[in-house]
This record gives sequence, structure tokens and C-alpha cells, in this order.
Amino acid sequence: MPPIPDIAALSELHDLVSAVGLAEFSKFQNLLDQLHSGAHWKWDGRNPSDRLVIFTERIETLKFLQVELPKALGLNEAAVAVLHGQLPDTDIQATVKAFGSGSTPLRLLIASDVASEGLNLHYQSHRLIHFDISWSLMVFQQRNGRIDRYGQLQVPKIGYMLTLPEHERVRGDLRYLEILIDKDEQAAKNIGDPSAFMGLFDEDLEVAKVAEAIESNLAAEAFAAQLAKGDVDPFEALWAAAQADTASGDQAATAAPPAPTSAPTTSTPSLFGDDYTYVRDALTWLRNAAPQEYNPVQSDDAKRKLIFQPGKDLAVLLDREMAREMHPADNQLALSADKSVVEAAIKQARDANTWPQVNYLWPLHPLASGWISS
Repeated sequence: MPPIPDIAALSELHDLVSAVGLAEFSKFQNLLDQLHSGAHWKWDGRNPSDRLVIFTERIETLKFLQVELPKALGLNEAAVAVLHGQLPDTDIQATVKAFGSGSTPLRLLIASDVASEGLNLHYQSHRLIHFDISWSLMVFQQRNGRIDRYGQLQVPKIGYMLTLPEHERVRGDLRYLEILIDKDEQAAKNIGDPSAFMGLFDEDLEVAKVAEAIESNLAAEAFAAQLAKGDVDPFEALWAAAQADTASGDQAATAAPPAPTSAPTTSTPSLFGDDYTYVRDALTWLRNAAPQEYNPVQSDDAKRKLIFQPGKDLAVLLDREMAREMHPADNQLALSADKSVVEAAIKQARDANTWPQVNYLWPLHPLASGWISS
């Protein structure tokens, strides 16, 4: 069997890498410096609503960080969790739920890309670090979307760890990763899809394209120029289209535009002062009319809040119209027409990573629109 030409070079590389100790691992040391004293990234893990997510490309890197990072940061075992594809789905879901609950000791989540798709990590975290840089813009988007998503209450902090090599050839290869990072940040500013820069919309194809550019020694500027073809600001495109429509309309117009008109508005007459009073009085009437079927209604006029146990007919409607997570475990439904009361319940639920225990009472709630009104 003929010798494999890469074996000697790979063996030499293995020996060189094996000689690198923890103190010489510059990327790891830079991460520690940033978390210990960085002006932008300083983090100590004590705040339960300021948790950190770190993404890696490889399981071996994940395992290394799982062992060394907690020791360097002074975190105990309960404060650190990992997510990777070798874990059962039940363990992954349990970890995600614990990471999103303000009452758990979890502070640091180290994840492979199994956590980059469809998981909500934003409830208690707005910090995310790419310890390993992917060659796919789709992966950037999927990872960042775990904390940069609807419901995030703080400005996301997203960092990219890059090793600055001394070798000229390797430093040149690094330029490709810098271009990918720049395109991802550019897409985020424009509220766009970074995958549009490559136009492939497939993770493996994107990785293959970057690998081909590096292997063929394509100049970094030429690679950037290829991605620039997908550089479209959606707001500029909409503005340009609107301007074109306006110009076309101006050329076709032969008469002055009609004067704007406004339709009169009015409120529907009601015997009740507001929705809360209407639902409260309706539930009270039903209780008095059929005491054997309806339990007493607890009302708090100051908080405009109602607590009651649905009867059989209402339970059927709510089972059909409301998500299963919205149903209270004790079958005591709580509603309030006071937004501040509902917002407080949402905040409490966010910290516990559960559904709010108080529903908003408004005209389109199934109770008001589909049951009492009928």
C-alpha cells in the first residue's frame, strides 16, 4: 500500500499542537481576558438574567471548554451545561428550559450547532460568543437567532473569536472568515438574511464554496466581490421601488389627486363601562342562575382581575381556542383587563420559563368573544 502523502505533515502538526499548553492557547486566554476585564464583555456569571452562550464547531472543543472554562471563571458544576447532538432530546429540552428559568443555577451554556436551530435561549441571555467560526453564513444566522429574537429585552452582544496567526499563508486564509463575519454583521444591521450573500441557502454548499475559494487561492478581495452580489439593503430596495412607482404615477397623472377623505368613527353603545365590568357581571349572573354548575367568581376591581373555574361548556370552548400551555394546572382561570397586571405576570413567567398565569382580558379573548357574547 503506497504511503499517504499527508501523514507526515499531519503527524508533525499533531506534535506541535500537543505541545501547546493551556497558558499558550491564545484564543482561550483572550476569551478569559475579555470575560474578566473586557470593557464590552466583562462577565462574572452572578446575574441570573445575564447568562452566556458559547458555540463551538467541534465536540472536542466543547469538551475542553466544559472542563477548563468553569475552573478559570470560578463557576461550580451546576452553573454550566452543554448541548450537543449526542444527547437525548429529553436532556436537550430540559437544559434549554433550565437555561431560560431565572430560578436555576445555570449561567453558562456551551453548545455545538445542534443548539443553533429552533431553540429559545433569549429569556435570560443576551450574550453569545462564536468560539469557533463556521464557514457558513446560515450557521451564523441560526446561532445568533437563539438570543437575537422577538422577546429579547436587551441589546444582543455577539462576539467572534479569531486567532491571529503569524504565518503569512494562514493569515491570508483568516481573511475569508473576517469577510463572512463582516457580511453577517452587515445583514444584521439591515435586518436581512446573510445567506443571500452566497445565494446557496444550504449550509453544506456554503462551506464547500468557502473551502473551494481557499483551496484555489482565490484572492480575498475577489471572494468578497462574489458575496457583494447579494449585498442588497431591503429598505433601499423598497425605497427605490416606491420612488419608481411615484415617478411612474407622476408621468401618468393628468389631473390633481383627489382630496383625502376621512370616515367618521363611533363607539358601539353599551350598557357596561368596559370589558372587565361586562365579563365580571356576566360571570356573576351565570353563577347566580346556575350555582350548581358555576363556582363563585373572585373579582378584584382595583386590578380589574377575575379568577374563576370554567364550567363544562366553557371548558370545551377553551380547550378548542386556547393553547394547552395556557390552561392553568388548578383549573382556576385568571384574567385581567389591567395591562400592568398582565405585564407583571409575563415577567414572572419569563423568569420561570413558563406560561403567564394571568391572561389579558380584552374583546377578542375567547371568553368574551365566543362564549358570553353568544
